[in-house]
Amino acid sequence: MDMIIPEESKNINEQESQLEAINSALYTQEDIPSIAAAAGVYITAFSNPPYNEKWEVGDSSSFNPNDLNQLTDFLVNVLQRPQDIEIKGNNSEQEILFDGINIKTKYPLANIINAYSSAVDNKEAVLLVRSNGSLFRLSDGEKMSKEDMANSDAIVRLVNYLPENGSVSDQLLDEVGYYLKREEKEDFKENIEEKKSVYFGEVVNLRENISGQAGFILTSFKEYFEKYKDDLPEQIIYMTKPGTSIQNSDRNSQFMDRILQKAFQGRTIEKTIKHYNQDSAIIYIFKVKSEN
Repeated sequence: MDMIIPEESKNINEQESQLEAINSALYTQEDIPSIAAAAGVYITAFSNPPYNEKWEVGDSSSFNPNDLNQLTDFLVNVLQRPQDIEIKGNNSEQEILFDGINIKTKYPLANIINAYSSAVDNKEAVLLVRSNGSLFRLSDGEKMSKEDMANSDAIVRLVNYLPENGSVSDQLLDEVGYYLKREEKEDFKENIEEKKSVYFGEVVNLRENISGQAGFILTSFKEYFEKYKDDLPEQIIYMTKPGTSIQNSDRNSQFMDRILQKAFQGRTIEKTIKHYNQDSAIIYIFKVKSEN
């Protein structure tokens, strides 16, 4: 299993911000199976190496977050009753209390849910979930049933950020800031231009081998570049972590370069690689320049 995007790094910097809350205004009841499917695949993937963001459940509970069906059912209940969830702690470690289940985790659950909820039925996003071999285009308004949810095994989240919606650097910092130390956040923002940008978030495939992963990534990005072919971004950002195949091989590390060169034929692309948080977060910034 490979993900080219963030992966959970432990943020050794104490977080000063308050925990984000689940924003139920971002979704309808009809959206819940779709969001639970996406979040369930994400949590399952990021529980494995090199991410190791496992959910630790109290001994008194029979809930098994490693069982995707149990996990998505749990998420459905949370999405239906977000007012009943209690989350203690800070942005680097939380304790979740819900329906008598006690869970300890690192990456904030509300951040995950809100990221996927905001990409549903969103013209500036590509959010795909695969179930039983079929792709559900949630960002285009497609909905999943509970049966579809139970068979989900892959997700894609690619999101555009526009200057007309506020500072692009601030919007992108909302995506990656969790992984950066306090003093690194300004450095990141200084490297961002205030232009239409895309954040290549998660590309997760639970089922395929490495060759299958590459095919799924290509299919995912083809969807993005086809959707926005008449209004491509001028800046591309994605984040990864040491230990993924895209970092372990020179050939794999050039994979994104080749994808972008094909998508932006005739344009110069400048690449900056930033290493943050003791090298536990690696951020790629591609800036598309004028025609050659």
